[in-house]
Amino acid sequence: MKLRAYSNYYDVSDVISYPLKERMFYINYQAVALFNENDTSVSSSFLPVLNNLTNLLRSSKNSSLELIGNAGLSESMKNPVELSLARANSVKRILVSNGVNPSQIKIKGIGNSNPLFMEENDERTSCMNRRVEIRWLLPSVYPYTIVVDTVESEELAEKKVENWEKNGFKSYYVRLYDNGAVKYKVVLWGYPDIEKAERDARIISRKYKKACIVE
Repeated sequence: MKLRAYSNYYDVSDVISYPLKERMFYINYQAVALFNENDTSVSSSFLPVLNNLTNLLRSSKNSSLELIGNAGLSESMKNPVELSLARANSVKRILVSNGVNPSQIKIKGIGNSNPLFMEENDERTSCMNRRVEIRWLLPSVYPYTIVVDTVESEELAEKKVENWEKNGFKSYYVRLYDNGAVKYKVVLWGYPDIEKAERDARIISRKYKKACIVE
C-alpha cells in the first residue's frame, strides 16, 4: 500500500506491506491532509491538494468519496474517535465551501484504530498517523468490503483468509489497533456498491453465523 501526502512543507510518503502472499487487491485510500497534535484545523499548506480534489468532484458530479479521519497514538484527547471525526469534518467544510455538493461527501472518524506506524518515534511517523484519507466510492474500484472476523494474531488471520477464499470469496486482512492491543481484521472485498455488499453480508451472516459489518 503506497500512501503519500503533499504540501508546500511536506512530502511524506511510505509503503505499507501486508503479508498477503500472491493475492491481488486494490486499496483505495489516499491521504489529503495531515494535522498537528490534538488539532483539527487544516493547514494552508494542504489547500492546493484540496483545491485539486474540489476540481475533480465538481467536474464529475456522479463521483463521491468518503473522508476518513484518523488520530495519532500519542494524542492526549480523551476521545480519539471524536478528534478524528472533527478532522474529517474540517476537510469536508473546505470542499463544500469551494463548491462541492455535500451529497458527494461522506465522513467517518475511526480514532487511532488504523495507525500507519505502531511506534511514533518522531514527528514524521506521528504526523502520518494524524491524517484524513479519502476513499473513492466508485464501482470500478470495488470500494465496499464486509468485515467477517477480528482475531488476535496474524497467523490466525491468514488462516481465516485462506478459509474464506476456499469458500469462493475474495479476502484479505489488515492490522488494527484496539484499546492498546494489535488485532487483525479479516474482510471480504470486491463489492462495487453498498447494496450488493449489504445483501451478501446478510447471506453470509445467516449461512456462517457471523456478525458482518459493511464498510
